[in-house]
Amino acid sequence: MSTPEIFVVDAEKGRLSLRLKKGLYPMDAIYGAAYVLIDRSYLLLDKDDDGNVLVHIQAKAGKTDEQDLNTLAGDFANEALSQVLRSRVMREHKTRIESIISQAVAGGLGISAGDDLGLDVLDGDEDDLDFLDDPLGIAVPWEEKFKRSASEERPDTRDDGTDSPQPTPADSGGFQPVKPEGPSE
Repeated sequence: MSTPEIFVVDAEKGRLSLRLKKGLYPMDAIYGAAYVLIDRSYLLLDKDDDGNVLVHIQAKAGKTDEQDLNTLAGDFANEALSQVLRSRVMREHKTRIESIISQAVAGGLGISAGDDLGLDVLDGDEDDLDFLDDPLGIAVPWEEKFKRSASEERPDTRDDGTDSPQPTPADSGGFQPVKPEGPSE
């Protein structure tokens, strides 16, 4: 028999053990199937003396009967087959998948499939760009961009003509030193 063999069922403890014949499933498929079931059960993988893979499954749910355990075993076997098929499809269509992904990444960067990458500028023949050129105005300092005239009234000054800031609702009333009024030494 080439299907997974159930050789131990303990419904009271919610445990089940499967034996997978050596070479029936690749180990990556078994690991993938175990990973899919870890939300519903605890899994332990082992090998017997003949090299067969043993899968010990314990349900996380408190009460389980034999039918629930058989369902877990069937889910594991189905997922192992799914993992084998997924691996085979990936292997057979690797170049197509890589091509599609590279086109998607290039499109995200703004490069269409027919465009050259513009690397001929690096040859030095058509180097008319200067590092100081800023046609979009990106390199303008903040102070120049938002410059205010000196005669413009600042909203953070007092009405009495002094240059100290007015208290705002956000002020915590922190320490403000007072200058002594007498002669200083």
